[in-house]
Amino acid sequence: YGMRGADPGQLNFPNDVSEAKERILIADRENNRVQVVRLARR
Repeated sequence: YGMRGADPGQLNFPNDVSEAKERILIADRENNRVQVVRLARR
């Protein structure tokens, strides 16, 4: 996760990160999207 590119799980200039309700939101400026990563429960 987090390699450079445009496929799911890839990023192309991430420029902001936020956390909300057990998820991490990553703003990916060059891919014009926000990717959501769900945090695993232990």
